[in-house]
Amino acid sequence: MLVLNTHNKPDYAVSAPEILFEPTIISADVDSFTVKVVVSNLARAIDGSVNIELQRINPGLGSNPISYFTTLTNLYLRDTAVFRLPTLGFSGGQGTNQIRAIVDLAPDLVDEIDNTANNTASTSLFITSGDIVPVYPYDFAVVPDPTATLKASTGDPLAPVRTYVFQIDTTDTFDSPAMESFTTQAPGGVVSWDPQGIFALNALQDSTVFYWRCSIDSSASGNGQYNWYERSFQYIPNKRGWGQAHIFQFKKDFFAGIRLDRDAREFVFDESSRNVRASVAGNLSSPYTGWSLELEAQDGGGCSGGPAWHVAVIDPVTFEAWGTKWTSPQGEVFNPDHDFGNGNNNGACRPRPEKYFSFSTNATTQLGGLQNMLVNAIPDGHHILIYSWRYLDKYGTAANGGSGVMQTLEGMGAPSFAQVQDSVPYICYVRKGFPETFRDTSGVSRTDSVNLSVWVPTALSRGVITTVDVGPAFDWQALYWDEVPSDQLDSTRIKLQGLGPGSSNPLELLDLSSELDEVLPLPVSAAQYPILRIQGRFSDANVSDAKPAQLKRWHVLSSPVPECAIHPPLGYHNGLEGWSEGQMAKVAVAVQNISEFDMDSLLIAAWIIRANNSKVGIHYQLNAPLPAGGFVVDTIRFSTVGFGGWNTLVLEANPIDSATGRYHQLEQYHFNNIAQWRFKVDEDRENPVLDVTFDGRHILNGDIVSARPEVQVTLDDENVVRLLSSPADTSVFKVFLRRPGASSLERLWFRDGEGNEQLQFVPASSAQNVARIHYRPHFTVDGEYCLNVQASDLSFNIAGDNEYKVCFEVVNKPTITEVLNYPNPFTTSTRFVFTLTGVEVPSQMRIQILTVTGKVVRDITMAELGPIRIGRNITEFAWDGTDQFGDRLARGVYLYRVQARLNGSDVEVRETDASPYFTKGFGKMYLMR
Repeated sequence: MLVLNTHNKPDYAVSAPEILFEPTIISADVDSFTVKVVVSNLARAIDGSVNIELQRINPGLGSNPISYFTTLTNLYLRDTAVFRLPTLGFSGGQGTNQIRAIVDLAPDLVDEIDNTANNTASTSLFITSGDIVPVYPYDFAVVPDPTATLKASTGDPLAPVRTYVFQIDTTDTFDSPAMESFTTQAPGGVVSWDPQGIFALNALQDSTVFYWRCSIDSSASGNGQYNWYERSFQYIPNKRGWGQAHIFQFKKDFFAGIRLDRDAREFVFDESSRNVRASVAGNLSSPYTGWSLELEAQDGGGCSGGPAWHVAVIDPVTFEAWGTKWTSPQGEVFNPDHDFGNGNNNGACRPRPEKYFSFSTNATTQLGGLQNMLVNAIPDGHHILIYSWRYLDKYGTAANGGSGVMQTLEGMGAPSFAQVQDSVPYICYVRKGFPETFRDTSGVSRTDSVNLSVWVPTALSRGVITTVDVGPAFDWQALYWDEVPSDQLDSTRIKLQGLGPGSSNPLELLDLSSELDEVLPLPVSAAQYPILRIQGRFSDANVSDAKPAQLKRWHVLSSPVPECAIHPPLGYHNGLEGWSEGQMAKVAVAVQNISEFDMDSLLIAAWIIRANNSKVGIHYQLNAPLPAGGFVVDTIRFSTVGFGGWNTLVLEANPIDSATGRYHQLEQYHFNNIAQWRFKVDEDRENPVLDVTFDGRHILNGDIVSARPEVQVTLDDENVVRLLSSPADTSVFKVFLRRPGASSLERLWFRDGEGNEQLQFVPASSAQNVARIHYRPHFTVDGEYCLNVQASDLSFNIAGDNEYKVCFEVVNKPTITEVLNYPNPFTTSTRFVFTLTGVEVPSQMRIQILTVTGKVVRDITMAELGPIRIGRNITEFAWDGTDQFGDRLARGVYLYRVQARLNGSDVEVRETDASPYFTKGFGKMYLMR
């Protein structure tokens, strides 16, 4: 069998148009959605697996990408990788998400023809919602005013008029006698309410905590239910900031080893167990090899080409997994103390912290680092999960100085490794310092898949409560807290953590004894750490009846940041409908500062996502400062050129500044800063008409033309919108010329290298949309020339399936061929055909018609003949067989001769195939009656 053009390697590729979403329009109202990535193999088909990673990037979800993994097996031509992603609508996932598909790069395990160029593709996904969400006062805000206007934003600022319900109370059950409710109808944007009675409580006492919530009315929600979004705030005279001071406010915090007993209204240590599990796909470089906590995947895959030990370490109190050391592109260092000589240190495997440590069995230094980590770095009580990458390699471990690793594991509780089969998948778990907790499993062949699931205890007498993010803020002023010990053996530490701009890596700023109760002033820079977290670490030495100290409140006083939102009722114009490609479209919408704090100059950006998922920026404008309560209406204008078909226009207020990689200015929320429109532009699909003439006429291949012709190229486009009216429109023309003796075409530019005009462009001057090029060359060399012309309209529709091509002859010497009459014989009329060469037409020319006896019966002047040009001529004049006086001549043979002079001299007669039919310059014609 003969096989042509074979490839010796595969070549995997992915492109943006083949990253597909189901459903097409994704709303935060659904809990998850599907991403399908079509992966192609452009070269050799091979057996085996290829890894596909899907990254999701949204600043609201943190500074690092969220990765999802899968594997395709035996990808011979095309296959589809399917991912199911949580929407995370109002948890930071709303708005614009960058979705990036990566094929065989994390890690790069298959040798391809091209290992990088076509292995990644990115597209944008916009997640919106018609729900309504409380935004002001901010969640857990401390406000100085006894009354407050409650403001909520719709997830989709362009939502139609709907019915919304608001409620406010002093408990999150919204069933006290003070509860107040409000129903209103409003379009998308900002919806406000001023409660009428409940704030009278502030005249009786300060520090009241209010809970409020809002929802689309159940009858208008589509499912007959309320979808409440709840917030809380506290009134303290003359104070601003953040605080939790009511038992139910703590429910949104993060708990580890401790929980909120709602019925008893107290905190208790968590006595439940947690599930830890790992899976190994034997002898495969697969993302299915990995581990999870409470069924939530923590990490997977690997980057070692050969077998390796993978180690996961879990804190027994926080149940947070240790991460590898990594330095971000911005220089931020994550987990600086977690460099154990592992092979995936500092992004060597993936550009992020990984929640496992990889130690290759063929690397002596890595195996030494593993032993040091197990013996010295991991404290007693920590949970350790160890699983093989590809398979257990006892021989390689021992051969490369790692015998101590297996001895260390035996000392921690593992049975003798001599009894464990080599070269098979392997997983084990142990809680350091508790050898009785050791569990393991292994396969019986190298290609087995194995799993290990264990339930591990919590700390029982230790726990941590960490607040949701506090801030951002312009400055931090004071920190207050209050807790009541449950018994004398209680121990509580208050820690303050800070997150830098755009960072998800909290750094410990303060570690305080709980007895202090306050830090005033707070020595933390809001410019350096605009986000804070408070963490309480609780323990009780009374193990038999352990109970944490009871947290009553914690507050951070600060200067809050402002909040803006798209609010169409203050100004809106939709000029996106009914356009043909090339017309100008525009949209305008109001953005309001709904807070009590002034904003700086407001940056507004807009871009279009085309049908092929490509993103085109069309607007990036800094508007005037936006004071509290003020608004701006920004108008985005753009040409629809290149946007034929369906598109999505996205407008974003206060977007990420390209110079800093962070939002242009600090703001509390961002989901209500984005609006999108779907719109269609009628495409220009009709081809323009190209026409080329030489001295006003169309020529055929081989025709003779003037040595100084007037060549005119005309492009006639039916599009009355996209006019060829700009000097820049010369780019749609390409003119080429091949000169006598040359083997290739040369490009004729509108100006030569010295700036002289070669081609004159005459733009379209009316809606008829006809543009012209004038080419006035002087061909000084005789011979055959070939002219090629290519053209398209501004929508890139080409003029015909083929370019215009014609070859012609130039003769500089002035000559005239014998003049033939046609038709001959004739009955009613005959015309005269001849060819002229040179540059100028004769200054004098006449045709005399004679009888066979030599009598002149008709003298035809040059003026009668009509226009004459260099090249092939057929006269407009047709002789009708009459004499000089208009009388009809008899039938018979007549003679004729031509006299042509140029500048006083006779024009030379040029020999042709017709010359033998002339005698001494006389031709014959036959008139039939």
